[in-house]
Amino acid sequence: MIATTQKATCDHNIHNILKHELIGLHVRIIKSTNPQLLHLSGVIIHETKQMLTLATKSGTKIIPKGICYWQITIPNRIITNKDIRSNAITTDTIHPTTCSSNIIDINGAKITKRSAERLMIKT
Repeated sequence: MIATTQKATCDHNIHNILKHELIGLHVRIIKSTNPQLLHLSGVIIHETKQMLTLATKSGTKIIPKGICYWQITIPNRIITNKDIRSNAITTDTIHPTTCSSNIIDINGAKITKRSAERLMIKT
């Protein structure tokens, strides 16, 4: 697990992540109105307007986007559907990029849209 949070300072920033696909990214819940969700982490395997489906160590979890603050890790490799299906993705297989902006914290309310709708957001 990555111990420190580094703020976005180069290519990956809050404006970029809002306009990109979230499926395949590793996330961790850092704040939530539901205390049972705090520190839950996994890989996003499905997204709807209101929910993210995560593949976690304890199985698949469907989490409302808007009630959480998410810590999104930008990996240095592409996570494939094969990785997700084979459960090859764990915290140990996600490596941070060499850029100092490998982790982004985001309010879930900012991503409570369909991915196609997020593309139209002016930043």
